[in-house]
Amino acid sequence: MLEINQRPVLAFSASSLRSARARVQEAWFLQELESMRSGGRPLLCPDHVRQVRLALPAEIAAVELGRGLDEARGEDAKYGFAFLVPIDVPPN
Repeated sequence: MLEINQRPVLAFSASSLRSARARVQEAWFLQELESMRSGGRPLLCPDHVRQVRLALPAEIAAVELGRGLDEARGEDAKYGFAFLVPIDVPPN
């Protein structure tokens, strides 16, 4: 589970907390989060505090549901991600 400024934002699967912490430090991951908005505000800014913790049962269920939906659509379900905040759709 990734919290940004003490707000649960993203539940994802990882083999360990160490692996999860490493993933959220990867440049491509941070760039993706920085490009997203929720409620018109940036999801992640350089001064925001990121925290990784174990997911709660409801958060785990959100990941599993998302993975099942991805599989049903024929999408790659190798990595399970579930945003726990609304993500704004980018304008065309």
